[in-house]
Amino acid sequence: MSAKTFEIQKEKNIDLLSIAFRSFNQATQTLRESYQVLQQKISDLNNELNNTNKKLSKKVSELNEVRSYLNNILDSIMDGLLAVDLEGRITIFNKSAERITGYRAKNILGKLYQGIFERENKEFISILNKTFQEKKPLMGERPFFNGEKNIILNIITNPVVTPDNKIEGVLAVSYTHLRAHETSLHLVCRLLL
Repeated sequence: MSAKTFEIQKEKNIDLLSIAFRSFNQATQTLRESYQVLQQKISDLNNELNNTNKKLSKKVSELNEVRSYLNNILDSIMDGLLAVDLEGRITIFNKSAERITGYRAKNILGKLYQGIFERENKEFISILNKTFQEKKPLMGERPFFNGEKNIILNIITNPVVTPDNKIEGVLAVSYTHLRAHETSLHLVCRLLL
């Protein structure tokens, strides 16, 4: 190879290298710009996500306030309220129900009513079961052992129904007549007369 050919080849190689460097620099610049656009999109999505999270937190707070208000209403009702879902899990058990039955809401919420009341209160279970089966309101007196004494519960049960007429559970409202006290009072009155 002559010196002149070598020089020509060298210049061609330098030109090729220059072209390669320019292409590399252009590709690097394009990647840098694409990366900046991507970073901006990520930043925008993060801002949008933060705004959505703030709105969601506000809604959750509002729902908790409504839930608290409704629970306060339920706990202020003098009659015992018990609600069960389609699976038979206790979803509502107000303070009056605690007072009447002797059970504590914190111990039975989320549990199956049949398992909770099954031993001594089969007749109470039967009216709930019948309401599920017949899908209509029922009422009646049922004996109930509250852990200390037998009482008579006056019960009104009603299916919980959606607007499109699907049953979601059963609501039971109860108030008591303390038969044990009535019987004792009658005995005392008889003895005194």
